[in-house]
Amino acid sequence: MSDRTVTRKVLTGTEMDRIIAAAHTSWVSAVVETYLCFGVDITDPDGERIRPADYEIPSDQWSQIAEACSNSPTHRSPLARVNHMLDWMNFGPSGFDR
Repeated sequence: MSDRTVTRKVLTGTEMDRIIAAAHTSWVSAVVETYLCFGVDITDPDGERIRPADYEIPSDQWSQIAEACSNSPTHRSPLARVNHMLDWMNFGPSGFDR
């Protein structure tokens, strides 16, 4: 038995708009904005450490954010775009099928 607690959240349209706009700036901004939707400020140096897998958003929303990260206008090279999306995958929340 695991002591893992998973928090799921369906993001609102406003939250998605904020996260997508942040993703066009940087993957870090997208990750920060996403966790803020869960009430978690990962920029707080005194805050608790989190496990990204303990937070989940619907897979379709997860994919939209990943796509926004990979299509970021701040990165012009294909390699930078892939890395931007991979960073989202590594540090962002998990996805779940609804």
